[in-house]
Amino acid sequence: MSETVAARTPSQAYAEGAAAGRWRDDPAQHPALRELDRLQRELLAAAPTGWRAKLGLGRAPGAGERPVPVGWRRPRQDLP
Repeated sequence: MSETVAARTPSQAYAEGAAAGRWRDDPAQHPALRELDRLQRELLAAAPTGWRAKLGLGRAPGAGERPVPVGWRRPRQDLP
């Protein structure tokens, strides 16, 4: 399996799951899969915008991660 998960289309993932017996192929799902494939292509082709993209910096470090609120207890790693 040389391709990454992000490179697979929803249709490919669906076909692989059906071939592996994880679910039965349902022809009624095929129009939705084509639409999901189209959306994936559009999202992957969309150019990043914003000041970070203009400077060539990409995503912000930790983007998409939820910060831990101040005052929350964290487990102590230094205790025996």
